[in-house]
Order: sequence, then structure tokens, then C-alpha cells
Amino acid sequence: IATLIDEGTKIRQNLPAKALDIFTQALSESESVSNEEFRTKSLFNIAITYLILGNYNKSISFFQEALNTRYAETDLELRAEILRGIAGNNGRKYNYREALKHFYMAEEASIKCWHMENLHLVYQGIASLYSKINLNEKALTYTLRSLDIAEQSREIGAIQTSLMSIGACYYKLGNTEEARKYFEESLANPTQPFAESNALHFLSIMKYDEGFFEEAEKMANRQIEICNTNNYFDFEALGYRLKGKIMFRQGRYDEALKYYE
Repeated sequence: IATLIDEGTKIRQNLPAKALDIFTQALSESESVSNEEFRTKSLFNIAITYLILGNYNKSISFFQEALNTRYAETDLELRAEILRGIAGNNGRKYNYREALKHFYMAEEASIKCWHMENLHLVYQGIASLYSKINLNEKALTYTLRSLDIAEQSREIGAIQTSLMSIGACYYKLGNTEEARKYFEESLANPTQPFAESNALHFLSIMKYDEGFFEEAEKMANRQIEICNTNNYFDFEALGYRLKGKIMFRQGRYDEALKYYE
């Protein structure tokens, strides 16, 4: 069962449908031998896979089932990650009150077991949530906290993500020069594809606003490529939207319509 879970984890981001089959098999086998640990971990991984597939209701359902197991009461690190998963899904469904509640529960659980990697992601999630409701100063506070944790752990991918998020906060606060500095610093060591696609998204918009359409399009193309490979549906859509805007500004209306569609 452990081998199945490892196999599914390796392909989950790029081949989520296949990973889902593998995790479902792991769940079935763990239930057949009454192994509560592997049952919980199978439920957890199924929930993550449904999140990647964009089925947020099913993802919450499996996260909740994992949270209610006896094993999740004893494995605090896993419990902290489950709570973060429930929070993230609620944020995507615009249930912001519920999302914030679970993020703060995840923060408490992460601190209790000193799960710094999860705490970094929790602060990223809280920042994203505050950004969505235009509390951008609060969002910046939490992204700075996430960067502090990432720098202490010296995790390059986490640092890249935090730098991108700080750039996004400054962009929403109207400080484009400070935003550009953090986006470019984030892209200097592109090891985390989600952070890379996000930074490219904001920089392409800034290039578009400045009238540098060719550079903006190149960035949008790279953003779309990354998102298509990793199933980041929302930012892939934003890349196509920007390409549509560029075509529209250039009077290429048939191409604009194609990208908007």
C-alpha cells in the first residue's frame, strides 16, 4: 500500500486521473486489511488529487473523512495538512469565513508539532485569502511571515513562492516598482512551477500595461505552457485572456476571439 501511495504521489500533479485510480486502489486495500494509517493517507491523497482536478466538493469530502479518522488524531503533521487542504478548498469555493477558520486551525496544529513546511503554506494561504477580499496590507504581513520561514529552512522553492506572493501584494497595493523587484527575484531561481507561472502572470500584465506587447505575449505563452503541464487551470485561463487582450489591442479580432473562447 505504501508503494502504491508513493507511485501515485509521483505522478499526481501531471497525471491526476491515473493517480486517482492508484490512490483508490490503495484505499481499497487498506480497508481490506483494516489499516487505519494507510486508509487515512489514501483518503488524504485522494482529496489532494480531486483538488488538482478542480472538484472542490469531492476534495473537501475526502479531506473531512480523513480528518475524522482515529489516525488523524495522533498524527499531528498530517492533521495540520488536512486542515490546510479543507481551508484551501473553501477559499476556492468563496467560503471565506470557513476557509479562514480552517487556516487558523492549521496554523495552530502546525505550530504544535513544529511542521514548518506546512506553516509556510498556511501563511501563503491566509495571505491569498486576504488578498482576494482586498485586505492587501494584511496579506503582505502573512507573505512576509512565510518568507521568514522559507529563508530559515533554506528551501529554494518556498523562498521563490514567498517572493512571488510579496510581489503580488505590492502589485495590488499599487507599488509596481517594488512588485517588479520581487517578481524578478522570484524568477531568478525558478524551481517551483506554480510560483513561476504566477510571477509570469503579473509581469506579463505589467508589460501589457506598458505597451510591450511582444514581451507580454512571450511571458503569457510560458505561463500557459507551465499551467497546462501542471494542471493549473485558473492561471492557464488568465494567460489566454491576456493573449486575447493583446490581439484585441492589435486589431487581430479573430485571434482575440479564439483566445477569449
